[in-house]
Amino acid sequence: MRKRYKKLHLSKSIWSIRFNVFVAGAAVMALEIMGSRLLAPVFGNSVFVWGSLIGIVMSSLAIGYFLGGKLADRLPSFRTFSIIILAAGIFTILIPISSPLVLEVVFYSGLGEQYGPLLATTLLLAAPTILLGMVSPYAIRLAAKDIVKIGGISGSLYSISTGGSILGTFFTVFLLVPSFGVRSIIFSIGIILISVSLIGLANIERVFVIIIAGSLMMP
Repeated sequence: MRKRYKKLHLSKSIWSIRFNVFVAGAAVMALEIMGSRLLAPVFGNSVFVWGSLIGIVMSSLAIGYFLGGKLADRLPSFRTFSIIILAAGIFTILIPISSPLVLEVVFYSGLGEQYGPLLATTLLLAAPTILLGMVSPYAIRLAAKDIVKIGGISGSLYSISTGGSILGTFFTVFLLVPSFGVRSIIFSIGIILISVSLIGLANIERVFVIIIAGSLMMP
């Protein structure tokens, strides 16, 4: 009976990990697209804007992959995995709150339309994207119970992450952007990430997180 329960619990954990990886993949692309909408009123829709977005997002993901792998080897727990997603959600909610001030400061910094988008993108998107980048390597560490199967597991999880990114792209471009405002969409992405992170937290932590999320949404 105990063996059957353990097997069921492990299966549930793997599906939770897969779901989290999928959501994180969708959030990355949604944030990149919404980043262009945030920068457009100040810096336009130039090649410098898109070059900054793509470059910073890719650099942040690379840093996230590295840090996620290191952290997973030291603290391989589903709770820590959930805290990473929670932190990504909180930083995402902070984007629309801080963006007016950040964009104004960058605009008057004198960097111009060429380097201004680079700094603005770094300040707004680097932190949440680094955290989202940590999700996939950490998930591989949690899911890989057998070293012999690690190739299949890593391929499966990166495939799920990419599938999430594809859905996030199409869903954001064709459904969300025509129907909702930029800040509302980014808030929603943050709330979804925070909601997903609650799966791996204790009850008392969940209450605390809900209070924090509510406080951040009030402005």
